[in-house]
This record gives sequence, C-alpha cells and structure tokens, in this order.
Amino acid sequence: MEWALAILGIQGVLGAYDNFRNHEFQAGLPHRQSQWLELLLHAVREGLYCVLFPTMAWLEWRGWLAGVLAALIVAELVVTCWDFVEEDRTRTLSANERVLHTLLTLNYGAFLALFVPVLVQWGTMPAELAVVPRGMWSWLMTVYSLGVLVFGVRELVAGLAHWRRRNGAASTQSVHRRALGGRFDAMPAPIRLVHAAPGVTLSGSVEVSPAPTLAGRWLLGFMGLPRLAGSHSLVVRVLADGDGELWERRFADATFASRFQAAGVPEQAREYFGPFRLDYQLAAENGEIRWSLVGARLFGVPLPKALAPEVTAREWVADDGAYRMKAQVSLPGLGPLLGYGGSLAPISS
Repeated sequence: MEWALAILGIQGVLGAYDNFRNHEFQAGLPHRQSQWLELLLHAVREGLYCVLFPTMAWLEWRGWLAGVLAALIVAELVVTCWDFVEEDRTRTLSANERVLHTLLTLNYGAFLALFVPVLVQWGTMPAELAVVPRGMWSWLMTVYSLGVLVFGVRELVAGLAHWRRRNGAASTQSVHRRALGGRFDAMPAPIRLVHAAPGVTLSGSVEVSPAPTLAGRWLLGFMGLPRLAGSHSLVVRVLADGDGELWERRFADATFASRFQAAGVPEQAREYFGPFRLDYQLAAENGEIRWSLVGARLFGVPLPKALAPEVTAREWVADDGAYRMKAQVSLPGLGPLLGYGGSLAPISS
C-alpha cells in the first residue's frame, strides 16, 4: 500500500502540472466553446478522483464495497480513453501534453498493479467502509482531493455553459469593432485590417523582454510564455469561438492561448487567460488603441489592486505604414514579467 500511495502522489503532481501548464495556459481549454465535451469528460474524471483520493487518504472499501470501488476505477479508465479520442478529434496536442499524457498513463498503470491486490484483499473482509488513517499520506491525498474538486467544478461549469451555447452562431464582428463601436471605423487602415473579423492569421517578429529573475523566467516557462530575450518570430491565429475570439500565439520557443470578448460596456474588452479574467479599458485616440487593466479575477474571485497584475498594451501604425503592437505585464512582488512588441501583418483570412 505504501508504494501505491507514493505512485499516486506522483500522479497528483503530474496531473496538476498538466491542468495548469497545458489545459489552462497553453490550450486555454476552459474558455474554448468548441471543447465543451472534453471539459465535461474532465469534470467526470475529476469527480471520480474525488472518490479515489479520499479513499487513499482515509478509507478501506471492504467486502462487496470493494467491487463498487473497482467499478469506479474501471469507469475512470473508460472516461480517460474517451477523453483521448475527443482530444485527437478536436484539437492538436503539443509535444509537452502528449509526453505528459503518456507518463500519466504509465504511472497510473503502475498504481493499479500495486493497488489491485490490496483491493482484492479488502474484498475478502466483512462489508464496511472502514476509516484507516495513513499518516502523512492522508493529508497529502486530502489536499489532492480539494484540488481535483476545484478543477472538477470549474470544468463542469465551463463545459455546461459552452454546451448550452454550442449551437449559437459565431460572431462575425471582431471584439475590437464591438468594443469600440464607431471609434473603430476611425482607426487607420492597418489596424482595421488586422481586426477586421475573426479568422485572420497574423505573422511577424517581436522583441521579447522576459523577467530578469530566475523565478520570473520559470513562471514564464510554466505558463507557456516566451522566456528568452531577443527577437522572436510570432504567428497569431484569431479564431471565432462563439461570441468571442480565441487568440493562439506561437513564438519561437513558446505557445499560449487566451480568449477575448466584448465586456458589454462601451470601450471595454475582457480576456480569459488560464484561471485569470482580465478586464480592459480601450482608449482609441490619435490613430492608436491603448489598453489598460481595470479589473482582474482569479478563479472568478476579484483580486484587489495590490495583488492584481499590471497589464498595458498599445496598437498603432508606424511611419512605414506597418501595424505595430507592444504589451507589458508586471506582477506584484516580482516586478516586470514579460514585455514584447513588434510588427504583425495578416497572411490569410
């Protein structure tokens, strides 16, 4: 049992990394309307882990109850296989995510090889749900239980919301146009061309200024943001996604995604990035657009200004007629996290 607990402990770490690094930041899954079924499958699987982790923390399912636990484990395997099929059908997985899913599968197989004999032994005992503390493992598995509960609820809520909207027509107007209204039509042609409508792909190069500290660069790598200073190629795909736009940004050494939508308030837009929701005020004056952060939430909880990131962005047209942009992000306590800016142009629509 001790080895089974150790292997499951590794599974929890790998699963948390996969959720944050790949699902939240790189793919932006909770914000993608097209991934409603994958989100619901994840919610079901995390619900099953909400049974497994507390069991490994405190319980023994004895007698015929061992068969019930075995059935739940088989159900988890079926859901995971279904999830693999759904992922391959609807999106392209990064190399990091594919490797991690392989490691998770192998690790879970090792856990089952160690745990199944224990489960068989429980089945020979008189039927009862016995409380059996397991020292530090009990507290670690309890923490894991809370983690999968949070992610399970988050993905269930997002999946159901996207499912209800799945047959709605995608917006044909860009977020910029809806947020700025008539001010958008007064913008220079290069800006209007970049933000004409969802479906455009932009390409160009940018200068990247990552955090100067090791902790800051580690955080950039974890979130899928570029962590190497200097000139980078950048391809941005703007995809229609219900009433919003999914922006997939591919740098030379990093990929991340976020979702934009009009905030329902004139000259405001909203961005969803990982567990964050960022609300911006857009100022369209003198042929340029300036973005400033006016509110932030983490897992839906409003952040006080002292704990919120500082985000600014600017879009303008250079003297050579090219569309240019610049963005800067700073974090409280860490200082500058990432800055990048350069020139982009549409390559298809």
